[in-house]
Amino acid sequence: MTDLTRGHVLATRHADPVLTGNWLRANARDYAPGADLSDPLLSPVHADAAELAGLPPVLVHVAEQDLLHDEGVLLAERLRAAGVTVDLVEHPGLWHVHHVQAGQLRAADESLAAVGAWLRPHVTVAS
Repeated sequence: MTDLTRGHVLATRHADPVLTGNWLRANARDYAPGADLSDPLLSPVHADAAELAGLPPVLVHVAEQDLLHDEGVLLAERLRAAGVTVDLVEHPGLWHVHHVQAGQLRAADESLAAVGAWLRPHVTVAS
């Protein structure tokens, strides 16, 4: 969730088998009770370029049927506009956190392998 205000969900476009708009709204309220949900520290899609500039490279995975698809794409666009290196990967025909089905779903195995390949040049492991 990159927009706790739920302002960027296009529920009519996505038939997510995992998430619902009501569940997302309730969880946002529970996560930050009484807070301004548009605060960029809670909802980075509301950050301006100066707040996003200087972030390390970012990998964004979005799935075609993910209710959070549009805000993931929007975050990638805003990060790029702020000069951040972003790799946006769209998974056609899949749903929110399809990655958890690794070992059962070939697309999940491939997604996780791709995440690992992306991370290797960006992470230093201390020995």
